Amino acid sequence: MMDWPVLLALAVLLIALALYGYRARPHNAVNRWFALQTLTLALWIIGVAGTHTSHYPEFWGRWTFASACLMPPSFFGF
Repeated sequence: MMDWPVLLALAVLLIALALYGYRARPHNAVNRWFALQTLTLALWIIGVAGTHTSHYPEFWGRWTFASACLMPPSFFGF
């Protein structure tokens, strides 16, 4: 199955959304937390897409776990 290109496209859209939210008002704390939360979600999706490629599964597993660990603090900060 070729799910990873769709996942990478979703991650790119989320990164664009994070940049758009941050650039709207960079000095506002809510915008910074929203951008961080969206960015960590995009990093997690990139890790899932990397896991779907079956290349370097240990690296992608660690990437996915590390980005998933950043999600709760950014969510509660937001």
